[in-house]
Amino acid sequence: MKKYLLLFLIIVTISSGCLDTGNDVARITINDVYVDAEVADSTLERVRGLMYRENIGETEGMFFIFDSEDNHSIWMKNMKFPIDIIWVDENMSIVHIKHNVPPCKEEDCPTYPPSKPAKYVLEVKANFTEQNNIKIGDTVHL
Repeated sequence: MKKYLLLFLIIVTISSGCLDTGNDVARITINDVYVDAEVADSTLERVRGLMYRENIGETEGMFFIFDSEDNHSIWMKNMKFPIDIIWVDENMSIVHIKHNVPPCKEEDCPTYPPSKPAKYVLEVKANFTEQNNIKIGDTVHL
């Protein structure tokens, strides 16, 4: 029962648009290209992600930190723009990339899982990975 109440409160908070996370920002570098990414390291921050944002800049993103390595799926619920999704393992190596993922405006949105377990996920502007020749096996630096 408590689990459902917590989920309900998370959904209500997100839906109201009143959650101001004040996320920290980390400079992430891949192949000499940097991204200033908001850090999402709590359940609430990870659930909300980039929802309701109008857009992000060419070198901006969100960096999700999970408690453990797993096949963490990402969804595009309430997103307003497409993104590239980069999954990173605990050794800071890119293990999966999903390019140009479209926003979802439907009630039931698909989820996007990685092909290998990851501990981190970096979301960046669509086509960022192709424009910067970022590929599986590249190393992410914080």
